[in-house]
Amino acid sequence: VRRKLHSFTPQNLSNTAWAMATLGHLDKRVMRELLEEAAYQLLNFNPQNLSNTVWALATLQYYDATFLTALCAEACRKIDRFKSQDVSNTLWALATLQHYDEPLIRAAVQRLELLVCDRDHVVSAQHLANSAWGLARLGHEEGTQVGASQAVRHELIVDTAREGGGVCLYQRLAARLLALEPGAMNTRELCNMAWAHAVSGTWLPHLCQRLLKQLPAELQGGASDAIHRRQVFMYLLVLERGAQLPPATLQHPRYRALRSACLQAWREKGEPKESLAQQEVAALMRQLLPGCDLREEQVTDDSEGLFSIDIFFQEPGGSGRKMAVEVDGPTHFMTNMPGRATGDTLLRDRLLASLGYEVVVVPGVEWAAARPRTANGGELQFSTQQEVMLRHILQQHGVQAA
Repeated sequence: VRRKLHSFTPQNLSNTAWAMATLGHLDKRVMRELLEEAAYQLLNFNPQNLSNTVWALATLQYYDATFLTALCAEACRKIDRFKSQDVSNTLWALATLQHYDEPLIRAAVQRLELLVCDRDHVVSAQHLANSAWGLARLGHEEGTQVGASQAVRHELIVDTAREGGGVCLYQRLAARLLALEPGAMNTRELCNMAWAHAVSGTWLPHLCQRLLKQLPAELQGGASDAIHRRQVFMYLLVLERGAQLPPATLQHPRYRALRSACLQAWREKGEPKESLAQQEVAALMRQLLPGCDLREEQVTDDSEGLFSIDIFFQEPGGSGRKMAVEVDGPTHFMTNMPGRATGDTLLRDRLLASLGYEVVVVPGVEWAAARPRTANGGELQFSTQQEVMLRHILQQHGVQAA
């Protein structure tokens, strides 16, 4: 393959990347040389070539920022020719690689709006759910927020899904999904859509009703894995915190069974592991805030203790604000934009805020980069840069350090 890459057409190149990903086989040398040839021929890639190539990179977890930037620019130029599968694969891949490209995401949203509203264009459940999941994980937020005073009728969503209208893309994607025959969607697609609505804070009553109708039997039968149950649990939490569910629904046996199964999966995700960066931040905070009661891996004070906070303290003085310090590593941010949080992180912060905590984020990558080069007898040491960084972060939240 390597000897003949220079004679490959765009179709040959994208097919080879697709085949490697489908087989789960990554030869880094072959992939590197394949992408070099692909970059040279990108102008001749059609939408399917582009989407299949980025899908392959995401499936193999092979990240090349330079190539992805070039591919995104080319995809932007050809977005008007993308089919729903091309858009879905591209958004899913960018989200999986945590690569944020604002021009392409904006163009993909506009293209998806047109395709979803076109009743003659067939969009599968997988494409609808993957598009919603990808946008949510990339942190694309829009639409009617949970807790808004005005409810949106399902019939209105169905009409706007066909004709375009004043509701958001997440709602239209869900409406198209729910309009399919029940057998046309699987548990994963339904759970991905629910999770996307949780991240975006979007409310569509019929999505919740479908979850209650379809999932309990599947959960009891073991057809839904723990990841999907945790997704649904986040969705239910957002609805509960937004007071969208009537008491009758909350007390319904089917709802309680679904919530119980999802809560169990949430609790089984494992104990949090304290990182070196978290230990360092906690130690330096004790120096900067003497006399303040700092607690590491503090369980939230809701009735179920749903979250573990990296570092918790209650602001001394009159306000008594509950401060949740999260030392977030690279998985919490976009790979090419370390300051932009993933949808998972945005959802965590929103839920903590709904529980009355003010979230203070310390970026772990920047913290590690500022770490002193030398250590002394294994004791924690801090650089001036780290102290300045932490003082600045605390000051942004109105906390004055000593």
